[in-house]
Amino acid sequence: MKRIFSILALSAALLATFTPSAMADNHGGSLDGVSVKIDNTIEAPAFGFEGETPFGSQGPVAINATVEFAQCCDGFYAVDIDETHVSMTWIGDASFARVIEPGTFDRYYFTFGEPVLAGARLNSTSTLPANVTVTSPTTMTVVIGEGMQIGDGFDAVIDLQLVGAAPAQLAFTGAETTVLAIVGATAVAAGAGLVAWSRRNEDA
Repeated sequence: MKRIFSILALSAALLATFTPSAMADNHGGSLDGVSVKIDNTIEAPAFGFEGETPFGSQGPVAINATVEFAQCCDGFYAVDIDETHVSMTWIGDASFARVIEPGTFDRYYFTFGEPVLAGARLNSTSTLPANVTVTSPTTMTVVIGEGMQIGDGFDAVIDLQLVGAAPAQLAFTGAETTVLAIVGATAVAAGAGLVAWSRRNEDA
């Protein structure tokens, strides 16, 4: 019986090892000092850009109190990152203001220098309904696509969920949460297997 409790304790320790706070430094709920890079691509058949085409790149820069990307990548947006938000503010020429054409996608790939992302969602104050996806603890994609109105006053505000944040705030976590769930389930399954193995040996 003592062996079984020891194995269960080991399984619990394995599961704790893979919690978000253990996977990355806890920056106290802040991104200050973390580096970030943005890569922009355009897919716009109407303008001769067939398929996803690299269009601009900036960074990496350290996140601080200033506007990190005052004129990001393609010159359409200023991107500011604070402790828990990303703001994309339109600065493009008025001649480009329009409803995005079918088949056109303006993509922004954010790469953080440390595994700090647990998830992200568009804030309710956003006037640009961009699609936001966290693809790993270090990467996030923002897509502005067909049917969306772009121009002055159409800006995106993105709420970030940071690794190590309070569990109560995990309602909108992204792909990274799924990875953690799989890892955690694997640890539990491994612990159960060890218990079964121990019992077979004790009964022998």
